[in-house]
Amino acid sequence: SVSGADIKIAVRVPEWCDKYEGKTDKGYMYLDLCENKPVELDFTMETVLVEANPLVIADAGKYAVMRGPLVYCMEGVDNGSCIRDIRIDADSKFILGDVSEFGAPIIKINAYRRKATTKLYYPKADNYEKTVATLIP
Repeated sequence: SVSGADIKIAVRVPEWCDKYEGKTDKGYMYLDLCENKPVELDFTMETVLVEANPLVIADAGKYAVMRGPLVYCMEGVDNGSCIRDIRIDADSKFILGDVSEFGAPIIKINAYRRKATTKLYYPKADNYEKTVATLIP
């Protein structure tokens, strides 16, 4: 809320926000604020997979998990030591969990983990098992 007079303000709509109420012009939402009347903005934070540009060779075929402006990651402490062997099921829904020590919820999603083997070489096969991946902000 404001005090002193009615004013008009411009609020930048974040690029990651696809759902909001109001009209925008060049990325800004203009609001008329009346003295002592509270205003509340709600920028929905959807969880999405963000693909790396394939022209960046080191990142080709890789994705990040984002919720609003937050980037999430998998850590071995939550997912086992070989997290490089986990593949997120992109068709599965993200599930928001408890709020982490970072002030944002953890995310869980169905995934597949490569089954462990002691063989140096083996025939290509469907050697993945279902698991649930935990991601933290």
